[in-house]
Amino acid sequence: MSNGNGLTIPKKVKEQAINEPANSSPLACVMVNSIMILAMTNNDVLHINVIYQATCSTLYVNVFNVDGNIYKPIFSRVTHLDVQSTIEDLKDLEDELIELIGNAKDNLDV
Repeated sequence: MSNGNGLTIPKKVKEQAINEPANSSPLACVMVNSIMILAMTNNDVLHINVIYQATCSTLYVNVFNVDGNIYKPIFSRVTHLDVQSTIEDLKDLEDELIELIGNAKDNLDV
């Protein structure tokens, strides 16, 4: 199974994610890493800040235009990694980031 960024998620990892708390799920870790890869590989079109706060098991993501206001994000999301919907929330976040990156790349071509 691939997540769209070229990372392959082993079947065993996916199966383990069903039976474990979301904040310790290997699938959640893979998805957070995938979001970080998006941030690092697309820094030419968007500045994506990803912050993990271990004390409350939370992922903060803020997206800024490359040549825009660094104090006003165009997208902001807080995802709690210790809730039952963590995997779905991370997938939604990743999809939204991919869409924002695609739009930013299209705007560069104009």
